[in-house]
Amino acid sequence: MAQMRACTMFGILALLAGASCFRGEPDAPLTAETFVGTYIYYAADKTEPHDPDELTLRADGTYMLIREPSGLPRATEEGRWKLVVDSYGPEILFARRGYPVRIKGRSIRLVISDDRSHWYQKIE
Repeated sequence: MAQMRACTMFGILALLAGASCFRGEPDAPLTAETFVGTYIYYAADKTEPHDPDELTLRADGTYMLIREPSGLPRATEEGRWKLVVDSYGPEILFARRGYPVRIKGRSIRLVISDDRSHWYQKIE
């Protein structure tokens, strides 16, 4: 009985450790200042053409998104952004949409689509 209890406890700890690693959350609390900067649209599939859109999150809570179809600046969108941290993890909200945050080391990604591996990557 004690062995079964120990195995159950080990399994629960392994699941909890795996869940926190999967979400990619840092140990330190996140602040909006962490996300201030410039991001470039990125797609993991190099064969799929994508436009090099540029997103800037400013310290005053505003953003500017420059859409660049075919690499040429065409449309600029501006508005407000904010960081939301809830039970699902951190998200950056702007343009009427939430973008889940993935942090790994010094790399910050705002996920557009997990299925298609598209995100905004912060420029160092």
